Amino acid sequence: MVEHVHGPLSRRGWSRQAVALVIFFISAVMHELIVSIPFRNFRLLAFAGMMAQVPLIKLTDRFKASQTGNVIFWLSIMLGQPMIVLLYGRDSIKGLSGPWNQADTAFWASFLGNSSAP
Repeated sequence: MVEHVHGPLSRRGWSRQAVALVIFFISAVMHELIVSIPFRNFRLLAFAGMMAQVPLIKLTDRFKASQTGNVIFWLSIMLGQPMIVLLYGRDSIKGLSGPWNQADTAFWASFLGNSSAP
């Protein structure tokens, strides 16, 4: 990310915060794909959970060097992310596949070179 995103944007004069937000956005998209493809369920929960950390970072900035900021951070990491994966798992078990459909599965299977998928 540093070589392919951070460096070029910084050289073009983007602010440090703007570059960090773009990298965070790209990372959130990749996390969503990593979670949604195995569950065959595209709900944008992982994306939303990760992007919700942006205002959380600003919120905890005022608690720097205090235990409160640390507690907020760890609660969001220890409860938020597992809850999102559990929601994907629950939807997968119930057969709720959201906007993800067979055409999406076939596309990603061919893209990833897995010809055994439907």
